Amino acid sequence: MLGERPDSEIVVTAYDIFLTTSQYEGLPYAPIEAMRAGVPILATKVVGNSELVIEGKNGYLIDLEWSKSVEKNYIRQRKWMHK
Repeated sequence: MLGERPDSEIVVTAYDIFLTTSQYEGLPYAPIEAMRAGVPILATKVVGNSELVIEGKNGYLIDLEWSKSVEKNYIRQRKWMHK
């Protein structure tokens, strides 16, 4: 979770995968940066992501309910790691 950065298009090139679990997107910019860098995308099936991700070509779309579980477990793991 890096937040806003002026060098994000450089940072994204180091990613193995780009994960976004948004519940709503208009036209998301971050996945576009991942696409430009050739990084595969794993994104929720919501408006915006659905227009960008071509299944099997530049990434995959995941069910919104599944993504909520991923977020919950990620937060739980971070809390456990920082005890």
